[in-house]
Amino acid sequence: MDRMLKRSLFLVAILNSFAISQDVNLERFFGLELGYERVKEKNVIDALESDNGIEFGLKTGVQSYEWRTIVSGHFFKKDSQEYSKAILSFDRFVGVGLYETEDIIMKPYIGLHTGWLNLSKTNGLIYGVEAGVVWALSDGVDIDFGYRFSSSEVDRVDNLNSLSLSINYIF
Repeated sequence: MDRMLKRSLFLVAILNSFAISQDVNLERFFGLELGYERVKEKNVIDALESDNGIEFGLKTGVQSYEWRTIVSGHFFKKDSQEYSKAILSFDRFVGVGLYETEDIIMKPYIGLHTGWLNLSKTNGLIYGVEAGVVWALSDGVDIDFGYRFSSSEVDRVDNLNSLSLSINYIF
């Protein structure tokens, strides 16, 4: 897939997400995320090396009982390497009724994401899959524990893996 087509698809996804968010029946949320990230890079002889470290992020989005859309920004620094990425995620909640009682609501999810990775002096498209579970602590706060795998179009980066924990304020 050429670069222009990927950028066009990314733009369409963002515009579609914005149009859907205008629905007044959706919950909007803002969250803080802390994660552990592993970045697999190619060195000068094309051998894979890993950088591991703590990732910080902010996210905002909209959700219903069945799905959610998230726009997030993440930052990761290890030694002299600095990574930043912007991600657009589409998640589908699965089996929600199975994990719901009067006091506890747990919503497992699976999803897809696309975004932009900036690594020092190079940048490019990333895309991948994600899965996790959201646990509603109250009507206005939930915790999200998730895993994200991303492939990269950046020459030096092969893939990214992250485990994350976030707390979301629903408004």
